[in-house]
Amino acid sequence: MRKIGDKRAQQVQSKSGRVSRDKLAQQEMVGFVLIVVVVIIALMVFLVISLRKPVQSVESSELENLLSSVMRYTTDCAINAEPDFDDVGALIKSCYNNRRCANLEIMACESMKDTLDKVLVEIYKSESKYQGYTFNITVVDKDSGEFEPLYGLSEGSCFGSSKTGSNKISIDSQTSIDVLLKLCS
Repeated sequence: MRKIGDKRAQQVQSKSGRVSRDKLAQQEMVGFVLIVVVVIIALMVFLVISLRKPVQSVESSELENLLSSVMRYTTDCAINAEPDFDDVGALIKSCYNNRRCANLEIMACESMKDTLDKVLVEIYKSESKYQGYTFNITVVDKDSGEFEPLYGLSEGSCFGSSKTGSNKISIDSQTSIDVLLKLCS
């Protein structure tokens, strides 16, 4: 009988040995899953923090020079008569004053938009390291601080840091036009 009892004891031990191995394997799996969950949560927190970072905008003298060049770009529009073609800066003023291009039989605003669309697309292509741009022309009343958008164009995405350049066009003592170009990386 002892032999039978010993066999049963060995079976119980071996069964209890398997059970403890199974429990150990389950504990290891639970531990692994917990580690994966903690890593995923940490990555999500990092992602949320990085997306909430405010967009850093840096004034760039290089971009201001580029914008000055755009303002001096000669257009196809002659407000008075040919060959006195307006540059973009003068065309913006003419647009604000609702003038017509004498040679093209279109409004100055339409000519301004067509010209800026072409020029900005070329700038964006040549500055290929940037992922997007925003260009805004805004009329500002100096006394009241009110502003009215005159023209705006944007392409691509602006989530990262950016460089800005601005230019002011004075209309009269109370009114100015702000021109802003922002390239986003």
